[in-house]
Amino acid sequence: MKTSDLHPGIAYDYQNGKFYRLNAPESTVDRQIFPCEDGYLTYFCAFRKKRIHRKASVLAYEILKDSPIGTLKVYHKNLVESDYRGINLGYCQKEEYKAIRDGLYNLNGGIRLRPHPNNVHVYQVFFRKNGRETYITFDDIVFAMRFHRRLLYRTMKMLNKYLVST
Repeated sequence: MKTSDLHPGIAYDYQNGKFYRLNAPESTVDRQIFPCEDGYLTYFCAFRKKRIHRKASVLAYEILKDSPIGTLKVYHKNLVESDYRGINLGYCQKEEYKAIRDGLYNLNGGIRLRPHPNNVHVYQVFFRKNGRETYITFDDIVFAMRFHRRLLYRTMKMLNKYLVST
């Protein structure tokens, strides 16, 4: 169980991913608190006498590292948004987070090989890059298939750096 000076009214069990509210005078565990379905945690901090509403993954990472997260993004390594264990949380820059989101979209059917709607023997490979749907046109199916395969391989290689399989 870990506490932090940044969030004095809460304790975080990083092995099980659970949050507990602390009593003000003696800092003992009062009860377990649960995040809502959107991933936000709302609790009353008895030390500061105010209600706190924060993203549970950001709160867990700030308590675990004992420093504010700032402009970094927190993501779940096994893609289960309700798993708040310390080993499952990672952080990255905003541009890297966008690349992870684009890679997941591409891997889940976002990379598509389609024939051109007007030209015969012309093919288009659709994919998402920098948050936008884009495509590249090829005159030969062999080159289109090769680009499709290489794009899938590059996407999987990039995602293996950030995510883990369960």
